[in-house]
Amino acid sequence: MQTIIVPAGQRVNLQLADGTMVWLNARTRLTFPTKFSSKNREVTIDGEGYFEVAHDKTRPFIVKTGKYNVKVWGTRFNIKAYTKSDEFETSLIDGSVEIIKPDKEQGIFLKPNDKVFLNKDQLIVKRITNPDQFLWKEGIISFENEPFAEMVKELELYFDLNIEVYNRKILTYHCTGKFQVKDGIEHILKVLQVTNKFSYSINEKRNTITIK
Repeated sequence: MQTIIVPAGQRVNLQLADGTMVWLNARTRLTFPTKFSSKNREVTIDGEGYFEVAHDKTRPFIVKTGKYNVKVWGTRFNIKAYTKSDEFETSLIDGSVEIIKPDKEQGIFLKPNDKVFLNKDQLIVKRITNPDQFLWKEGIISFENEPFAEMVKELELYFDLNIEVYNRKILTYHCTGKFQVKDGIEHILKVLQVTNKFSYSINEKRNTITIK
């Protein structure tokens, strides 16, 4: 087995032995065999990955996570399952996927443009409202009516830093925007300041941004 670990603030893309293309986001671990078995194709992920699975009707492609498994034959989908955050979300771009709990035989099927996420130990299926969110694999961060608190988590992931928010009111704000990671965190904060009232300071020694 091989394991790829992507550090915070970085992204990786690779091709698996069957021709499947995978993009891995920051702080992601992917474990996979150098050669798949004749019965199935299994990988394990802790983090976020975008998969373009090579079609093979005789061998399902199975992505294992700490919560659920995702089973497909050939499709495009995004999976977000960081063990430390207890998060699980799968979004289907095209094809079909089945979300299965490891101790169950059958699961939930998604249709194209569906997403499923975990909420209080229940799987909730909704339609994808912001397809640009998958542009992370191209170095683009996209927010659509995103709660400020959730956006902070994303920025910490992409820029490998800590963000401390002392302005509690701003945590209730919702933000929309699209940014290039290469433009840097300060560019994003300055753009957000145009429509949201807050100030910030940077402590390089502590690798921390404080928002007030």
